[in-house]
Amino acid sequence: MKYISYLERKTNSTRFIPELDGLRFIAIFTVLIYHASSAYNSLFDIDVSNFLGSKNEFTAPHWWIIRMDFGVKLFFVLSGFILAIPFLKSYKSGVKLDLLSYFKRRIYRLEPPFIISLLLFYATHVFVLGADPISYFWRLVSGMFYLNGVIFGEPNPINPVSWSLE
Repeated sequence: MKYISYLERKTNSTRFIPELDGLRFIAIFTVLIYHASSAYNSLFDIDVSNFLGSKNEFTAPHWWIIRMDFGVKLFFVLSGFILAIPFLKSYKSGVKLDLLSYFKRRIYRLEPPFIISLLLFYATHVFVLGADPISYFWRLVSGMFYLNGVIFGEPNPINPVSWSLE
C-alpha cells in the first residue's frame, strides 16, 4: 500500500479535483487503445469495415475499439471545464477576473512544453527521418503560431495532433 503514494499527484493547489484525474486517465487510456488498434490494423492490413457490417456488431471487439476515440472528446470537455472554473468562481463571488493574469498563466504553462515538443519533433524529422529542413522549418514556424492549418490547409507533419490546438 505504501507504493500507491508514489502514484499520487503532488500539487500545491487547493483547487485540485482528484476525480478529474480519473477521467483524464480514462480519456488517455481509450486514446492509447484506439491508436494501438489503428497501428495494429495498419500493420496487418486489417479492414475494420468488415467487422462493422456484421449482425452482431456490438459483440465485435473492433466495433468497440474504433469508438475509443471518444477519449479525445472527453479530454476536450475536461479541458473546457477546467478553463471555465476561474470564470465561474468570479461570477459566483462577484469579484472581477483579471483576464491578463488568466491568459499569462495559460501561456506560461502551455507554451513552453508545446514549443519544446515542436522543436524535438522538428529535429527528429530532419536529423533522423531525413525531412527537408527548409520546408519543415516553415512548418515549425507556422506551428508555433498555430497557423499551420490556415497556411497549408492540412495538419502539421511535424506533430499532426497539434491540429487540436489550432
